[in-house]
Amino acid sequence: MSADLAASNTITVTVDSSAVPVISFTSGLPSNVLCQGESVTFDAAGTTGAATYEFFVNGVRVRSASASTSYTPVTGSLNDFDEIKVRANSSVGTSCFAEQSIIIRINEPLNANNITGSQ
Repeated sequence: MSADLAASNTITVTVDSSAVPVISFTSGLPSNVLCQGESVTFDAAGTTGAATYEFFVNGVRVRSASASTSYTPVTGSLNDFDEIKVRANSSVGTSCFAEQSIIIRINEPLNANNITGSQ
């Protein structure tokens, strides 16, 4: 009798590629440039495979997970080079998520030049 016996088991692993959401995230602003004092709405409505969305500004959660695909910060609360991130949480009941960020630029108005008759 040989002591070199081996046993093996077959394991099947299934990868569900639809578990990770595919994000479409936009500010709607040309080149993501916001004029100072104007409002902006960040929108992830084109995302597929997500059930809930969380929004972050510079890594700080500003809105907990909800079904709403958009986030509108308080006018004037964003600064130049702020990072706005959306986390889309999978709709298939897993802990899978995807994230995408936008860096916002603030276009500040220049001081007005006044021309008078004596200049």
